Amino acid sequence: MRSIHQEVRETEARRLMKGPPREVDRADFDPAYDPSAPISCEVCGSEMHYIAACKILCPNCGYRRDCSDP
Repeated sequence: MRSIHQEVRETEARRLMKGPPREVDRADFDPAYDPSAPISCEVCGSEMHYIAACKILCPNCGYRRDCSDP
């Protein structure tokens, strides 16, 4: 059996949650972040391209980066 306090808390929680929580975006923490900005190769300066979710490759010199790189 639920107490009146539990019911009040649950009702208040439902009132505050107006839908599912939104996904956190990097732009929430870094207002200058632009996900559509090109990524420059650190070696030759060419524009790098994503080859997988976490891997980028420079088509000019072959330099690669991934999520584990600092």
